[in-house]
Order: sequence, then structure tokens, then C-alpha cells
Amino acid sequence: MNLELARTGAGEPGPKAKAMFDLHGPDLDYVKLAAGMGVPGSRPTTAEEFCDAFEMALAEPGPSLIEVALEARF
Repeated sequence: MNLELARTGAGEPGPKAKAMFDLHGPDLDYVKLAAGMGVPGSRPTTAEEFCDAFEMALAEPGPSLIEVALEARF
């Protein structure tokens, strides 16, 4: 982040400038965003729920959103 800000030549960045390069927030509810655009959405939490959501998405015409959270394991 600091490298990108330094490349602008704007000097020492303040908190607002740093916030513009921060990808941690705000947390977005993609299912609600989809609903606001008239697109059905779901957030399955298990593989079985994902399969059900995927089948339902394929059965209906038009777009749908399936938000899947992946857990990183190292």
C-alpha cells in the first residue's frame, strides 16, 4: 500500500488516503446486493447446500448469485 501511495508523489498520506487503498472494508453483503438488483442469491455453508443452490440456479432462467466463502488451510 505505501509503495503505491509513494509513487503518486503526493507526500506523506493521511488516514483518508490510506483508507482508499485498504481492501478490508467495508464488508459487503453480496446476496443483498443481488436482491436489490432483482437477482436471486444464496450463501450456502456446506457442500450439500451449495449443490442445492447450484441446481436451483441452473433450473431458473436468468442470472443468480451463489456466494461461497472458502477457508484457507495452510
